[in-house]
Amino acid sequence: MKNPLILISLALVTGVVIGILVQPGPDTPEANASLAKQDQALVAADQTTAKVYSTDREGESLIALERRLDEEIKAREALENKLAQLDRKVIDLERNAQLAEESSLAARDEELDESGLPGSNQRWFNEQALIESGMSDAQARELKITFEQLELERLYLRDQSIREDWGRDRSREALQALTSREDE
Repeated sequence: MKNPLILISLALVTGVVIGILVQPGPDTPEANASLAKQDQALVAADQTTAKVYSTDREGESLIALERRLDEEIKAREALENKLAQLDRKVIDLERNAQLAEESSLAARDEELDESGLPGSNQRWFNEQALIESGMSDAQARELKITFEQLELERLYLRDQSIREDWGRDRSREALQALTSREDE
């Protein structure tokens, strides 16, 4: 689009130059008038060409801007879609992390139960069996109180090990200390 306008301008300028060379010398008044008319025509032609060229450039600029705007809109929509996907992934990961944490706590509870800390599977103290085996009521009650205190200490130990995130070894050591007191 630019090339035809340039060619037309060059042809016009070339024609004017040839016309000037063909005409009589510049000293005659007729030649001066003719040159003035040619100069006016040349200026008018240049102004028209400049206006057309300017209008074409503005049109091309608008088209280029519209293309860039369309590209930016598409890029923004793609980013919005990607953001929505990432949001869904974050929600899924948080849900999975929560489930993993819950299952980890449940597994830890089972480990602690298996390691000898009190759990739902252990039997409680049977005071009546001791009395029937020949122990006095006072001794059986005292033994039951001691047993219950040890059970409470085990529960406290279990809760503390969960709260403070003790390792297996530390939990086992604390349990062994408690068990040695129980054996005494």
